[in-house]
Amino acid sequence: MKDGWREVTIGDECLVTDFVSSGSFASLRENVKYNYEKDYAVLVRTTDFAKNWEKDFVYVSKASFDFLRKSNLREGDVVISNVGAPGVTFKVPDLGQPMTLGPNAILVRTNDEAALKQDYIHRFFESPSGQELLQGITSGTTQLKFNKTNFRELRIPVPKPQEQQRIVGKLDAAFRALSEAEGHMERNRANARELFESYLNGVFEGKDGWEECKLGDICSAITKGTTPTTHGYSYQPEGINFIKVESVSEDHQLLPHMFSHVSEECHSFFKRSQLQPNDLLFSIAGALGRVAIVREKHLPANTNQALAIVRLNHDTPVLQEYLMWLLSSDLVVSQTAGMAGGAAQQNLSLTQMKDLDIAFPSKGEQKKIIASLAQMKVESTRLETTYAQKLTELDGLKKAVLGAAFRGEL
Repeated sequence: MKDGWREVTIGDECLVTDFVSSGSFASLRENVKYNYEKDYAVLVRTTDFAKNWEKDFVYVSKASFDFLRKSNLREGDVVISNVGAPGVTFKVPDLGQPMTLGPNAILVRTNDEAALKQDYIHRFFESPSGQELLQGITSGTTQLKFNKTNFRELRIPVPKPQEQQRIVGKLDAAFRALSEAEGHMERNRANARELFESYLNGVFEGKDGWEECKLGDICSAITKGTTPTTHGYSYQPEGINFIKVESVSEDHQLLPHMFSHVSEECHSFFKRSQLQPNDLLFSIAGALGRVAIVREKHLPANTNQALAIVRLNHDTPVLQEYLMWLLSSDLVVSQTAGMAGGAAQQNLSLTQMKDLDIAFPSKGEQKKIIASLAQMKVESTRLETTYAQKLTELDGLKKAVLGAAFRGEL
């Protein structure tokens, strides 16, 4: 340890408390009611930090707030998640009304700001050294967690108050610069994606001389499947591939690691939704509008009611890849947005799918469009990957700076 630094036990220097400090689980159930419309106090959760404090707060009444008095929060308090994803660390902002701590996290508040700075505690537990200490007290198989008793026993290195302040100041300045760089990279990555989407939509806008028809006019089938459990079948660890919405990426790829599986008996029972090579899958519930093409390597496979199976006629004038891009364009998205119904979840019916207006040129022109979009997508993906790698490097730099700070090297 660097000269002039000392090692302190967290429990000796800080208040450490949590949601369950105010009473038994039974008394908490009886006295604390969650409200999803604005009420007296915000119940601060790790998810609020993850969403950048922007929306979907949970509230509690004045009576519940008073009952939770042992874990009421104030601006600047340090909160660390201790269940599920242990180690997520943040400072509580001013939300403009009373705040109290939610479950699955602990509150850490220095007893003496003059001796141990709150900002120092925050930055330490963000650092690799702090995260390593938290990992050392974390356990669990089905759910990772650590308890506040073990946390209180942790010992951390602490310099003199003036040095704490200098370290925090240096880190804040470094993180402001890193944040600006991250914002720049995020904007560049978004611009690369938007450039491709603009190009995609331009391909299908206002093309004179193209043929027009309904999607149902060029298909031998537009159908869907069913959830196996509604007919007494269960998912299996292995077997026939079963493709759900989450198996379809926004980049028109099927993701085998996201496939579920069913038995051959189940697959045979759901004959209508047995997939064939070159079928298009189009999501009609939930994440509306995702589309991908089924290939031989994905078969045998089946699907449920959230994905429409679009099977082209053998003599259709439209190519599968062309239709995939068309279904991703604003020409179709604008139609599905107007058709979708359902309050809790947006949905399209098979009848609405069949009624979609599509437009297409000659097959020769379609091939040129497919080739140009593929080339543009490769370049767009390359740029996005480059910027994503830069973001990863910036995150690594942040960890390196934090590590140096608490080794006394900053």
